[in-house]
Amino acid sequence: MTVTKYYQAPHAKFEHIRTLVYTRFGRLRDQTAVATDLDVHKKKTGADFPLSPATMSNAFSDKNKDGDKPINPALIVAVCAVFETNGLRVEADWWLLDLPGFTAAVAKANPLVGPGSAEPGPWRLIHDNPFPALVEFRFHQPRGNDIGAPIVDASLLFGTAEVTIEPETADQPLRSLVIAVTEARLSVAQGGAWQPRNEGIWAETTEPDAVVRRVPGGLAITGPRDPHGNLAGSPLFADAPFAFLEPTHAGGDSFTALVSALPRHLSITDPEAPAAPSPNKLAVLARLAQCNLDRDAAGNPVIAKATLRPKPDPKPDPTA
Repeated sequence: MTVTKYYQAPHAKFEHIRTLVYTRFGRLRDQTAVATDLDVHKKKTGADFPLSPATMSNAFSDKNKDGDKPINPALIVAVCAVFETNGLRVEADWWLLDLPGFTAAVAKANPLVGPGSAEPGPWRLIHDNPFPALVEFRFHQPRGNDIGAPIVDASLLFGTAEVTIEPETADQPLRSLVIAVTEARLSVAQGGAWQPRNEGIWAETTEPDAVVRRVPGGLAITGPRDPHGNLAGSPLFADAPFAFLEPTHAGGDSFTALVSALPRHLSITDPEAPAAPSPNKLAVLARLAQCNLDRDAAGNPVIAKATLRPKPDPKPDPTA
């Protein structure tokens, strides 16, 4: 008899971890890559769990985003082993937590190394993701060694964040809120050393169903969306660079891309009081980020940003 359990938000948890592994280590690009490593793990350990494309889809695809389909706990244990082999510690018991508790446990067990301090390659990768369940944006080491014209890969993943807001006074209860984005903007910070050429995601498009389109000042991201109309998943092309960069000759030494959202495109609701007045959106974000939010050139609040900066040349060893 096969024992199964119901897990809350298995798709979101799976994609959260897989994206962290991919953005930090460049491994497990998609679910197929995880399935390949699971097959190796199963053969090596003799673990007893079903494994097929249908199994993976039923367990971890968006078809099971609400956790309506039970999952064999042995599969969860094996998935944790695969993620740990690829550089990220995950415990099977954490999958029983709600999504905010799960992401918090993963973050606590896998602190980020300081920006660029141990990153192989000639570039420092600096990321600021104050709302990781809402949007995760990261650069990878650019391809090749050409500092003058780098080719940049990136990961960009949208989701829905469930957060708890501390009360402003002792007589007020904790408030749980659900935060999502219906549309986002992608732009380049001014004054940097590079700018994207009009290629790939930054190219003009006339396709009516495109989820990324050029607008004044950058790109508008309008999909993919979940059934509620919120951004969910990645709008980036699966096998294409994020940007082909060219020098701006404006000085500086970095390239920074910003993900921002117009206030009207932020959805913040209280599931326990759906008819309650909408809270001050920017105030909620600022409290969660524990700081004032940066703004893009149009004045919209920045919800994620990523920066590339060449590492300084190593100082010569005076004893050599």
